[in-house]
Amino acid sequence: MQQSRAQQRALSTASRRNFPGLMALYEENYMRLRRLVPRFDAIDGRAVSRVSGCVDLHVTIIERSRYTTTLRLTYAFADGDDVRYEPDLRVRVQHDARTAEAMEVHIGRGRYHFDARRTLERCWERNRFLHKWLGYCLHRGHRFPGRETVIPASIE
Repeated sequence: MQQSRAQQRALSTASRRNFPGLMALYEENYMRLRRLVPRFDAIDGRAVSRVSGCVDLHVTIIERSRYTTTLRLTYAFADGDDVRYEPDLRVRVQHDARTAEAMEVHIGRGRYHFDARRTLERCWERNRFLHKWLGYCLHRGHRFPGRETVIPASIE
C-alpha cells in the first residue's frame, strides 16, 4: 500500500522528538486505536479481543465524557492462581482533537512505570510504546466490537 504525501509528512513529523512530533504521534495513536476499537460506545465497561494463537487483549473503559474516553488496555497472563496484567496502559482519547495519549505504562514484574510528569521525553516514551503496541495488536488481528464501522485508512 502506497502512502500519500500527507501520510509521509506525518510519519516524518512523528519521528522527531519535539512538540510537533509528539502531537503527530498522538494523532497516529488515535488512528490506530480507532482501528482497534471502532466504537467506544459499543463497549459496556469491558471487552476482550480473542485471536487464535495470541494472548487475549483486554480493554476497560475507566471514564467516559462527551469529548474524552479514558481506557485501560492490557494483556492478562494467568500465572497459577494469579493474573498478571502486562503491558498495562491507561490511555486518554480526545475525540474532538482526534488524539490518543498514553498517560501511564506499566511493564514487567517490577512495574516499570513512566511517571505522570509531563516532560516531552517521558510523553514521547509512553506514546511511542503505545504506537508500537497498537500496531502489533492490529497486525495480530485484534479488534473490539463495532467492526462494521468504517475507519479511514491509517498509518501502519
